[in-house]
Amino acid sequence: MRIERLASSDDAEVRAMLTELALDEQERYDHPRQSPAEVERGTDVRPTVRGRGVARALLGEAMALFRQRRVTFACVWTRDDNPAALAAYRSAGFTPTEQTVLTWLPLPGR
Repeated sequence: MRIERLASSDDAEVRAMLTELALDEQERYDHPRQSPAEVERGTDVRPTVRGRGVARALLGEAMALFRQRRVTFACVWTRDDNPAALAAYRSAGFTPTEQTVLTWLPLPGR
């Protein structure tokens, strides 16, 4: 498997999928929403590769980089209803922890 960064114009399907995921995700929280165009500008993964180990490969590369750079702490965040992400992170050596996350997002015009 080869891992490479795609240019924003490389795969319209990837951008559409990531935009759809981000738009769905923002509906779960009470904060200012981005438009589809704003979300799309921030996206740059191919739906047909899901389940083929891409996340595991990317995490493997990240973990190798962490070890090479002697990183002593790394954390990731995902929802507990995302079993694929949880499995990928666990396989890379991450373990669940209990934590409090406080988030502040300014409302437009305030």
